[in-house]
Amino acid sequence: MKAHPSLPENQDFYIIKNGVRRSAMPAWGNIMADSEIWQVVTFLHHLDNLPLSVQQGLHRPAGSNP
Repeated sequence: MKAHPSLPENQDFYIIKNGVRRSAMPAWGNIMADSEIWQVVTFLHHLDNLPLSVQQGLHRPAGSNP
């Protein structure tokens, strides 16, 4: 079961690059290259298919030992 809405990749790219006005989503287009934004989009679209060890690592508190 997906815990996040699924938008087309081009819409996710636009939102990440330009942000969403009057929300907590900033624009990253001045900080990240388009190729980096596409890498983020690809990562987000594959979150449900990550290996178990990677999923566990993402839920581990920062600074904790693996």
